[in-house]
Parts: sequence; C-alpha cells; structure tokens
Amino acid sequence: MKKLINKKNIVYAAVALLALVIVYFVYTKYAMSAVETPEQQAAKAQEQKEEIIAKVRALTVLPEEEPVIFTVNDASLLKTQQAFFKDAENGDVLFVFQKDSKALIFRESTNQIVNAGPISFQQPAAN
Repeated sequence: MKKLINKKNIVYAAVALLALVIVYFVYTKYAMSAVETPEQQAAKAQEQKEEIIAKVRALTVLPEEEPVIFTVNDASLLKTQQAFFKDAENGDVLFVFQKDSKALIFRESTNQIVNAGPISFQQPAAN
C-alpha cells in the first residue's frame, strides 16, 4: 500500500512539474512576443505621427516642412504662460513649424484645429 502511495505521489509530482514547465514556456513565448524592439517602437511612433499629420492636412494647408509635434499634458499651466493655449486641453496635439514660424493646436477627439497662428522663437542673448 505504501509503495502505491509513493508511486502515485511521484506521478502527481511529475505531472505537476511538467505542467509548470509547459506554462513557463508558453508564458515566456507570449511575453517575449509582446515586447517591441526599439526599431519597432520607432516605426510605430513614425506611423502614428504620419496618421495625425494626415488628419490635420485634411483640415488645413500645412507648410511643406516636417513639424515638431508635442502632446499637451498640462493645459492649465500653458494657459497661464501664453494666450495661444487659451483653448487647449490635455491630450491636444501641438504642431510647431519652425522654418515657417507657425504653430497649431489640433484636438483629435473632435477632429478640430483649436488654434493656429504665428510664433516667434526667442534667441538667447549673446555675451
């Protein structure tokens, strides 16, 4: 009777160990496939940038240069610093066209340009 119990325990332990090994390999396979390489992340970011530029281009004529794009994260702070941001909300996208000295704020949730206008860049004073 004791040998039967020991054999059962060994079989149960072997099955449990095999199940754990299978779970480990399946988990690592899916976890590793979910991790993006830096190249994949850069390609995804570029694709998102091109998509949002296309949305704005459908609403207005954009300068030919590549814009610098920012996401508004603290609209209340920006509103206190510059009147240009008076209608901005968190999540809006700011397009800055440096060569043409233009900027615009785009709200993707409503597909609207919130504000657009000329900008000036302050140059540091030469010593």
